[in-house]
Amino acid sequence: AEAALEKAAVCVREMQCDSCAIQVVGVGLPGLVRDGKLVAAGNLSGWEGVSIEQILTGHLGITVHLYTDICAMAIAELMAGTIGPDERALVFVIGTGFGSAAVFDGVAYGGAAGLMLTPFSHDAVPDEGLTILEDLAAGPGIARRTAGTIPETDPSMDAEHVAKLARSGDAEAVAVWEKTGEYVGWAVVNAAHLLWLDKVVLTGGVGLAGDLLLRPVQAYFDRHINPFLRDTCKIVVSSLCQDAGIIGVAESALTGRVQKETALFPSADMQDSSAL
Repeated sequence: AEAALEKAAVCVREMQCDSCAIQVVGVGLPGLVRDGKLVAAGNLSGWEGVSIEQILTGHLGITVHLYTDICAMAIAELMAGTIGPDERALVFVIGTGFGSAAVFDGVAYGGAAGLMLTPFSHDAVPDEGLTILEDLAAGPGIARRTAGTIPETDPSMDAEHVAKLARSGDAEAVAVWEKTGEYVGWAVVNAAHLLWLDKVVLTGGVGLAGDLLLRPVQAYFDRHINPFLRDTCKIVVSSLCQDAGIIGVAESALTGRVQKETALFPSADMQDSSAL
């Protein structure tokens, strides 16, 4: 981790010039962020507990802010994407993994203690035994389920290749994406009911698959959502594509915006137990 951070610092220093003096650096990483560290690093071996902000600040001599990448994407959707300032929204980031972050009343929430909102992606899916949603709907799960239905497929196949097969008319690949949409739709419906959402944004490598994912998600949503939410909660694909994380980190670092680390619900009336 420290060697990678040193290389990152070298890159930042190379971009410094008299006409472009970098004053603050934002860093977005997958994992659970607290106090300038990754307290859980997921697939980044050797990064847990590393004082990322402190190390980079030491190398660069300027302020460094660390963000959970998913929360940064939610901030980007609020500032430059599909989420309005008064909307209650959830951003589902579906790629190699499956995570989410919330935006309520113009504030991005990474979940309790600054963690990602993992319950939706780490709950067991009905009718699928103890298999969690991430293992079914994230990229590796899509590839694995395709390999199970199309035995002759290349073992190195990924979700992008499955999408290409589906768009070319392969019936088995289409069926895999239809089922993926049902899995994601199940999470969207539960999230919308629990949080009474105005909008759900799909992003990440899988989330940006367009109609391959959006159509079956919307169909599941329409069948199962509370009628009061059917016309008010919208499901959209991110307009920022793969740039959401960079935009969110940059905007957050420049403005000093932070992801909330405690309450999931920001409004005072919802924190007041007498209102429940």
